[in-house]
Amino acid sequence: MSMPDLVTRELFKRFGDRWALKGLSFVARPGAVTLLAGRNGAGKTTWMRVATGLARPSSGAVLFGGQPAAKFRRRLAAVFDDAPVYPLLTAGENLYLLSGGCSPRTREAGAILSELDLAPLLPVRADGLSFGQRKRLAVAAALLRRPAWLLLDEPSVGLDSEAWGRVSRALRRLAAEGTGVLVTGQDLKNLEDLADEIVVIRDGAAAFAGTLADLRRRHPPCVRVCTPAADRLRALFPEARLLPERPVPCFEIPCASEAEGEELLARIRASELPLQSLELRAATLEESFRGLGLYDDAIREEVAR
Repeated sequence: MSMPDLVTRELFKRFGDRWALKGLSFVARPGAVTLLAGRNGAGKTTWMRVATGLARPSSGAVLFGGQPAAKFRRRLAAVFDDAPVYPLLTAGENLYLLSGGCSPRTREAGAILSELDLAPLLPVRADGLSFGQRKRLAVAAALLRRPAWLLLDEPSVGLDSEAWGRVSRALRRLAAEGTGVLVTGQDLKNLEDLADEIVVIRDGAAAFAGTLADLRRRHPPCVRVCTPAADRLRALFPEARLLPERPVPCFEIPCASEAEGEELLARIRASELPLQSLELRAATLEESFRGLGLYDDAIREEVAR
């Protein structure tokens, strides 16, 4: 069965006199991981609630193959930031209920439990699980539903690096099998390696939609050079910007393209400057966001109520 596109079309959502979403439009495709990003209060979780049918839009729609969530529910799975569990039931019992009746004893369930390191937790009562363990349990239940689309709100929050590695590998596997995966988040350092495509919300609408490479092309690379011969470097490259608080003077020199950066590397090597380090650096996702004025240091999002 082919997987449908996820289409957000002219979506508006108002809370009192505040518009959380103002004409948001984008298309996410199956077989890819799409990151819905933006600064605090941008409307990412509001979009999640509308997409899953938990909130009604003021106008516009979120459609899965032309259908709203109410008609697509059997093929849709979602994991919100604070994953709900039944506290007095075991992890295994929760997995059965949250997955819609999938037994944790099947071969498929066993593979997923191993992938997410959950098998030892099955007999543990849910009120004894940590925040991260509950989140992994919710992800496992969502995977067992075999969804056409999986939506996850802030999936890396509350997970240590090992747990996040397991979850991100599971999401990549799911996308490789043709499922559409959409994640929201502020933890750009973790999500950068996961996302195939990025949609950035600003002022309730899409300010950018494309691949990470498309976003980086808006913010060209730079050459970073660390040398004790700071005066000589400045004389050769007046545009070099000194980086703060480095034991050895380090500079960044902006480049118009990767090819120009490679030429600059060759010129610096030929200058016979004493070098501690020299590299061509592409902008990270966080740096690209900062360049667009769309990123702040907060991890959590203030959600419009």
